[in-house]
Amino acid sequence: SAAEARVALESNTPDLILSDIGLPEENGLEFIRRYRSEHRKHFVPAVALTAYVRPQEIDDAIAAGFQGHIAKPVTAAALVNGITKVLAEAAKH
Repeated sequence: SAAEARVALESNTPDLILSDIGLPEENGLEFIRRYRSEHRKHFVPAVALTAYVRPQEIDDAIAAGFQGHIAKPVTAAALVNGITKVLAEAAKH
């Protein structure tokens, strides 16, 4: 859940956030928006892993603060490639 993720992020700074959009209580878009607004000084790349794959839903995920979007169901290769692409882009900045 977004609440559990927030608790974990209080004491840990990950290299990447990988989040579903369809979370209970607070969806992934709301989660990443809130995370970005509360952690402006420390950027952590984020990838949405989701079954929401229509073009507008992908655009919504990027606009909310995700740097990448991976469609479910996902293969291991697609997951690794998507994460690698986002981390490589983040390393450039």
